[in-house]
Amino acid sequence: MSLKKLTGYLGTVDIPGTQEELDSLYVRITELSELNGKNWIWQHRQKLLLEWRLALQLNSSLKKSDT
Repeated sequence: MSLKKLTGYLGTVDIPGTQEELDSLYVRITELSELNGKNWIWQHRQKLLLEWRLALQLNSSLKKSDT
């Protein structure tokens, strides 16, 4: 996965996550781009980033409760 491509899609380098998580995000953003177009990604990038951060927080909370 190219971090440069991901940051190009979302217009920021401030994207949290491990390399594995970022790979998953890139796949999903690519899928959304194929379905809706790059303009749609650009228009909804703030919401996509917010949802990404929330998903990471939820995942982190679930991992902590498993230990």
